[in-house]
Amino acid sequence: NTGEHYSVSLVDKLAGGINILESLELRSQSPISPPIQRSICSSPSISPVAIPMRSLPLNNKIEVLCTFADSPSKFRCQLLSHTDANLPELTRTLQLIARETAARLNTRDIRLGMPIMALNTNDQLWYRAVVLEKEQRGFIVDLVDYGNRIKVQTHEMTHLPIQLMSLPAFGIVCKIHLDIPQKWSEEECEMFKNVSLE
Repeated sequence: NTGEHYSVSLVDKLAGGINILESLELRSQSPISPPIQRSICSSPSISPVAIPMRSLPLNNKIEVLCTFADSPSKFRCQLLSHTDANLPELTRTLQLIARETAARLNTRDIRLGMPIMALNTNDQLWYRAVVLEKEQRGFIVDLVDYGNRIKVQTHEMTHLPIQLMSLPAFGIVCKIHLDIPQKWSEEECEMFKNVSLE
């Protein structure tokens, strides 16, 4: 744990306990190449948030579900233990708050790194989010409990109640543990997404 992410070894139980990094090597039919030979795959950084990061015991095996992946150096997981039973309750609470709150945010009030509630138009549900960047028409936000980023307009953003900011994010920021830092090719990033999100 570096304060920004957890360095992990990711194992696929459904594939007989194979290490995800080994699985990448098997699929590519070659060992992971040294960083000097790579093109860099994009991995937008996740802004520091007021919503706290979930603390985990170090050096323990924990069952997780990978919910979002940019690369082996940046992905999100949720715990598969009973502790994440609170996630459906949080989702219900957010929908109730959104229905009862008519006020939406004004563009001039929105700051980068600001925790908010954001409407995902793909499923019409509200999520806890953090504002990552401003675009010409809208904002890019990070859904902190899942890890994916979506574009929203100001009418799809509202204030996140303070009591919901203190609940640690369900999306745990992780990276594959390697002794030597790696830069990943686009192909390796895509393979990692396919393996980890299966």
